[in-house]
Amino acid sequence: MVNIVAYALDVIFYIGLYAILTLSLNLQYGFTGLSNFGIVAFFMIGAYTWAVTTMAGAHPIIGFIASMISAGVVGFLVSLPALKLRGDYLALATFVFAEIMRLIVMNIKELGGAVGMPFVQQIFLMQSLSREMYLVGNVIVVYLVFAGFLVMTYLLLHSPFGRTILAIREDEEAAQAMGKSTAGYKYQIFFLGSVMCGAAGALYAQYLGFTGVDLFTLTVTFSVWIMCIIGGSDSLLGALVGAAIVELLSRSLRVAKDYFLLPIDPNNLMLILTGVLMVIFILYRPTGIIPTVRVKLRHRIGKV
Repeated sequence: MVNIVAYALDVIFYIGLYAILTLSLNLQYGFTGLSNFGIVAFFMIGAYTWAVTTMAGAHPIIGFIASMISAGVVGFLVSLPALKLRGDYLALATFVFAEIMRLIVMNIKELGGAVGMPFVQQIFLMQSLSREMYLVGNVIVVYLVFAGFLVMTYLLLHSPFGRTILAIREDEEAAQAMGKSTAGYKYQIFFLGSVMCGAAGALYAQYLGFTGVDLFTLTVTFSVWIMCIIGGSDSLLGALVGAAIVELLSRSLRVAKDYFLLPIDPNNLMLILTGVLMVIFILYRPTGIIPTVRVKLRHRIGKV
């Protein structure tokens, strides 16, 4: 018998988790114009850092901070050569980096190799809580983290720093002509976005109590991009809306296969439907469902 409440809480948790990843991409791509297709690499770094630090005896708070810092530092180091590229070349470089990182981790025996790392420490012990209370605790934590990053991004965008990155997105040469060191701003944005991914990775690993390379395939990156485009790449709340639409669609198809005879496998059907959604949004709604920031802040770019 399926526990409806537990299943609903699990869905809500994953919406919050993907909202954090989508917000990081919104910051990098939607607000700064950086095409990062290596999201999953920093997500994985955060998860493995949590596993290693907490299994070594570190306090969960220390493990969480370490996950953010490690992902941020790696993101910054990767950005130094990668951000000399633009557009498709940057996307390709980050895409390849993510796959290289996955293969490296897969071949490190100390990290569990292809098998992964079981018995990862969790914030809430399932043995001492009911399944529902365990899920409620995790939902609260993931949305508190999302809210924190949301406020941080909002304050960032409504500052001189934010107006500069918007100027970089619109016309990097013009921003340089105004005396702005665009490279420095892009490095910082890449670092912040990677920090968010690291935080999401830590929450993911502790929620599952397990981490392994099979959880961090390029499909994760593509899903986050779809969420970003559907919700609105330059919208704060669009990250949550896009994550909710894609996750609910995915879960609905999984449930539907138990009640209806679907003509094709639900996973393949999900790929088809998301592809159709992408085409529709790109053609008829390229700014996504909630295109707020671009409208509200366009007139401020000239004040940078």
